[in-house]
Amino acid sequence: MFAAARLSRSLFGQSVGLRHFTTTSVLSSAAAARNIIGLRREDKNKWERRVPLTPRDVKTLVKDHGLEIQVESSTNRVYHDHEYAAAGATIVNDMNNADVILAVKEIPVEKLLPNKSYMFFSHTHKGQRHNMPSLKAVLDKKIRLMDYELLTDENNKRLVRFGTFAGYGGMIDFLHGFGKRLLALGYGSPFLNVSMTYGYPDYRTACDQLTNVVGPQITRGGLPRHFSPFLFVFTGDGYVAQGAIDVFEKLPHKWIAPDEVATFQNAPDFDPNVLYGVKIKAKDYAEHKDRPGFFDPVDYKTNPHNYVSHFHTKFAPHATAIINCIYWDDKFPRLLTNEQTNALYAQVDEKGEPTGTRLLGVSDISCDVAGSLEFMNHVSTIDDPFYLVDPATGNIEFSLDGPRNRVLIQSIDNLPTELPTEASDHFSEALYDFVRELGTKDLSDSASLSDPLRKAIIAESGDLVGPHKHLMPIIEKYGGGAAVGSGTATSGATSQPKRVLILGSGMVSGPAIEYLSRDKSIAITVAGVDGAEASRAAAPFPGVRPVELNATNPDALRRAVADSDIVVSLLPATQHPTVAGACLDTNRHLVTASYVSPAMRELHSAAESRGLVFLNELGLDPGIDHMTAMQMIDNVRDAGGVVRGFSSLCGGLPAPEDSGNALGYKLSWSPRGFLTAGLNPARWLENGAIREIPSGQLFANVRSCSHILPGFALECLPNRDSLAYRDVYGLNGPEVETVFRGTLRFTGFSAVMRVLNDLGLFNPAEADFLAPGASPISWDDLVARLGGEAEINRLAAGAEAGELTRRVLEAMKELGISGPGTVAQRGTVLDATCAAFEKSLAYAPGERDLVVMHHDLLYNDRDNQPMKATATMVAYGQPNGPTAMATTVGLPVAIAARQMATGTYAGAPGVAIPIAREVYNPILEELAKEGISMRERVRSL
Repeated sequence: MFAAARLSRSLFGQSVGLRHFTTTSVLSSAAAARNIIGLRREDKNKWERRVPLTPRDVKTLVKDHGLEIQVESSTNRVYHDHEYAAAGATIVNDMNNADVILAVKEIPVEKLLPNKSYMFFSHTHKGQRHNMPSLKAVLDKKIRLMDYELLTDENNKRLVRFGTFAGYGGMIDFLHGFGKRLLALGYGSPFLNVSMTYGYPDYRTACDQLTNVVGPQITRGGLPRHFSPFLFVFTGDGYVAQGAIDVFEKLPHKWIAPDEVATFQNAPDFDPNVLYGVKIKAKDYAEHKDRPGFFDPVDYKTNPHNYVSHFHTKFAPHATAIINCIYWDDKFPRLLTNEQTNALYAQVDEKGEPTGTRLLGVSDISCDVAGSLEFMNHVSTIDDPFYLVDPATGNIEFSLDGPRNRVLIQSIDNLPTELPTEASDHFSEALYDFVRELGTKDLSDSASLSDPLRKAIIAESGDLVGPHKHLMPIIEKYGGGAAVGSGTATSGATSQPKRVLILGSGMVSGPAIEYLSRDKSIAITVAGVDGAEASRAAAPFPGVRPVELNATNPDALRRAVADSDIVVSLLPATQHPTVAGACLDTNRHLVTASYVSPAMRELHSAAESRGLVFLNELGLDPGIDHMTAMQMIDNVRDAGGVVRGFSSLCGGLPAPEDSGNALGYKLSWSPRGFLTAGLNPARWLENGAIREIPSGQLFANVRSCSHILPGFALECLPNRDSLAYRDVYGLNGPEVETVFRGTLRFTGFSAVMRVLNDLGLFNPAEADFLAPGASPISWDDLVARLGGEAEINRLAAGAEAGELTRRVLEAMKELGISGPGTVAQRGTVLDATCAAFEKSLAYAPGERDLVVMHHDLLYNDRDNQPMKATATMVAYGQPNGPTAMATTVGLPVAIAARQMATGTYAGAPGVAIPIAREVYNPILEELAKEGISMRERVRSL
């Protein structure tokens, strides 16, 4: 038995109790091994100030048990270096000499030291995909990984935890945000006197504020009568719920039973000057799907798929706030699905108040994204703790000033660190005996460790241990990202900033540079063939380095790539395979916004084997279209639906007020890309039949699309090979009758472009008479040489004569492709036309562009009811600022590059596009923060 059993402190009425752990195998101090215990500096985020071991416990471990403890120097830890030094620890600058390294949160892959024993919250044992790169690194570096979550007793009860403090922080923070939301709705409340948890020096001070200030204000009638009675629904009964309830009970309150919820607010005697609370468990809302009224807790845990949730009818309509504290995984029914939440908010009265629910806000302390509360689709932070969700669309709003039919959400995932001292004291108290054991045992053989420590081991000696061996296929699929953010596929520890190379300094580079420059841990180089242009792109952002680089020079390209960790290529798509080759040679990750070409696809195996990510099609179209499409499709399938048809339309356009030219179009991206897109062939599936358009005939196959936004006169053109996306989107079953992808333009665009194409002005073939140094030629002479006069005469004599002829001739004049003007010597007619369009279709100062994206999804729901879901995005550029096209192309690639640089990218290695949940969800969440999201609607047919 441990000789150092001590009475513990009582924390806020929660007794930690006597040292509970006993063993008969501990070596005596005299004979014990002496392993150096290291306490590493936390670096997951700036708020992480907790410690796994406090100076008080370090002192007794050193003095009474002879342990050697090294503490990595830190300036933001809740306990300071001098306190550890006074306790007998050695302050060091790294953990190289430690045998056992303790931390709180996940450790960056590149900072994991080989052949060490680590203990921290790794968040890997459930197969969390985003942390599989970390687990792969643990295996590669032959690390023994022990996880606090797995330190359990013989009844599998956790022995070391922060849960109660998550409850404290989650409830206090929510009350703070709740007051701000009520104020935004026009109502003052006592909750305005509640600060964020970190604003109090300790939990007791927070409780004093609630008891002595906020509580009396509530009693005196401070609650807005409009929303009374205030009912807080607490889910779960574990330590997290206990912490949240402890906060709640500091305020004037009354508890009601679950079966009273539906009627109590209509009772004439409810008290408007207290908060009401109800504690619910699964038995209160779950029911066997085939046996009405039946619930068995053992059967529920064993066969949760046999149960359905009635939370949406029994509790959600009556709750003012939901404090969610339950454990949940996808085997269990949700408390609220998106469909159920949408239904609750679907109807509003004349004042805009939802008629289906009283719910104002949610504190999702469990913080399971799209979990038990499916509409909670974003993890908030201590810096930005609150947001509103539109239940109809799932869109996030970071201002709390939205209308009443929005839900306030707090979903911070590191709440205990807001009470760093108390949380650390409690944690260290529970961990103490295990640290003593690790400091005195022979670590060469884990069999000598106590049962709880053995059970906590996930991996050692390069292998997964026992119950965790099932994780290997997940690691193999998702662990390749171990290199992401580490600089190379096999990098070691480094503290240097991650280096991102942006190839291309044109239109779309600005938003990408701006986004990445916010992260001061990233060093950015922007490279362009025109050094002056690269300098102009970098100039607004201090610290961004411009370089002149011709990417067609293989040696120069390879040197630039080697001098980076992640490459973002905004070059023309034809150059991406060359860039990818340089990335393969130097073990660098690559992000592009362009379609995957056959040459790029051939590099998949080589990239995959090196653990490299070559992420493509991550702009607007392709890019945001893929991610939002897959999110819609996956959501339908998750709900038991069957997809029958899908169409996706997208276009970059001038804002209507700036569209007054012959084409109704201006250039917000590559002029050559704009023209060559119209020369592509197209295939799609429509009503069960495959339809095809040969190359060069696209402009003759236009269709009206004004129905998607009646305020705009829109037409659309088929976009490339839609059939290729049947496999990509999983739409290749016989039940799928339509798969169509189209490009949006303003009405009348295609009619003029068809004629210009027929005139030969988009011919990409080499033309000697346009080679540099050839005799100058006028546009009239060029059109005559191409046989264009005959085409114009034919047009004038045809059924379309009159208006179209006038429009085409007017367009040619306006576009600078007729008359005596000299044609640019660009080598091809297509490139000469591009040169003219670069001038005539350029945006003038103060003008802005527009991006429109629209999806239609036809499906049958789980009850076989035909349904139609639509999603629409409209984004405008800024006058004299970034264009909408540049923003919607540049931001997605920048977001992915930052994820790679920070080690948070969760996708598999190889040549990829963003269609996996673990890839598109985080990117879409970040885009929503930047104001880019789709508005969704669902209706029955």
